[in-house]
Amino acid sequence: MIEFLLGTDINFARWDHLTSLQLAASNGEIETVRLLLEKGVNFNKADGFNGSALQIASDGGHTEVVCLLLEKGMDINTVGGKQELSPLQAAAAKGHQEVVLLLLGNSADINAAGKCGTALTLASRNGHTEMVRLLIEKGANVNAVGKEGSALRAASAQGHENIVHILLNNGADVNAVGEYGSALKAAVKKRHKRIAQLLRKNGVKEEGVKSM
Repeated sequence: MIEFLLGTDINFARWDHLTSLQLAASNGEIETVRLLLEKGVNFNKADGFNGSALQIASDGGHTEVVCLLLEKGMDINTVGGKQELSPLQAAAAKGHQEVVLLLLGNSADINAAGKCGTALTLASRNGHTEMVRLLIEKGANVNAVGKEGSALRAASAQGHENIVHILLNNGADVNAVGEYGSALKAAVKKRHKRIAQLLRKNGVKEEGVKSM
C-alpha cells in the first residue's frame, strides 16, 4: 500500500469516502499512517460518512495509531461519521480501555454528548462493565441525558443488570427521562423483569409504566 500511495493524491477519497489515512487508521497500519503524516496528509478530515482518522483508529482499538495521531496534534474531540462520535465515544462503545485511558490522558472531554449520548451511555448500552467502572472512576457524569436518555436507561433497555447496579451505586437518577422515556419504561418494554424490580427497589416512579 505504501508504494501505491507514493504516486497518488494522498488526500483522495474512495467511493466509500475513506481517504488513505482513514483506511490505514482503520486497519491499524502504523507505518502507512506515519508515511502519510510525513507527506502532509490532511489528518483532521471527518464528515457525515466517516469519522476522523483518530476516531476510526480509536474505534478499532489501534493504540499505537491513536498515539501517533495525538502526537501530530489531531483534534481530540472532533466528531464525525454517521453516528457523530468523538474518538473517546467510539473507543468506549467498543470497550477499548487502553485507548480510552490514552485519550483521557490527553484531555478528551469525558462528558461530551453526541447523537448517541456520552461515552458512559455508549459503554453502558453495549454492556462493557469494566469500561463503565473506568469512566465513572475518571469522573464521568452518571446522570448526563442525551437523545437516548441516561446511561441507566441504556443499560436497562439492553438488560445489563450488573451495569445497572454499578450506575445506581454511583448515584444514577432512577427517574431520569430522555426522549425515549425512563429506565423503568425501557426495562418493562424489553421484559427485563429483574432490572425492573431493581429499579423499583431504588424508588423509581411508576407513572405511565405498565406492570409485567
